Amino acid sequence: MIIVNVIGGLGNQMFQYAFGYAVSKKHNTELRIDIGGFDVCRLRNYELHLYQVKESAIFEFKYKFLLDSFNIKSRGLSTRVLQKLSMKILNLSSFFYQERRDFFFDEKVFNVRQGTYFYGYWQNEKYFREYRDVLLEIFTLNSIHSQTKEYRQKIIPPSLR
Repeated sequence: MIIVNVIGGLGNQMFQYAFGYAVSKKHNTELRIDIGGFDVCRLRNYELHLYQVKESAIFEFKYKFLLDSFNIKSRGLSTRVLQKLSMKILNLSSFFYQERRDFFFDEKVFNVRQGTYFYGYWQNEKYFREYRDVLLEIFTLNSIHSQTKEYRQKIIPPSLR
């Protein structure tokens, strides 16, 4: 299995899920998403349930306490020390892979072993481009209000629906 930490706003959640989907397909294994960060950081909510994301994919990371420090919004010295220590411990493990730089495509992610836990935002289309059509289906809303359907008919040409 491949495990992806999902946190942030809806756009970030969609990038993280799409990334995890692609890596799991490359490894021919199942994808699990860890949404435990929403327990600590209540600024945002988990919203992928609005789409065709399988609820069976939700996963509880057993080393969650190490990641919780990253979701604390305090910038105090003790929080920063805890974050650095937690990251050192996680990076020494063989099952943790953190995104190196924002928006940078890291092809090494496709060479990791199964059971790897991915932490980052993964905002580069190159990770999941070949699965675009499937992901568009997954990111179809479960239900759309009737008024929204009417607006959609007016603003989106039939060829794009």
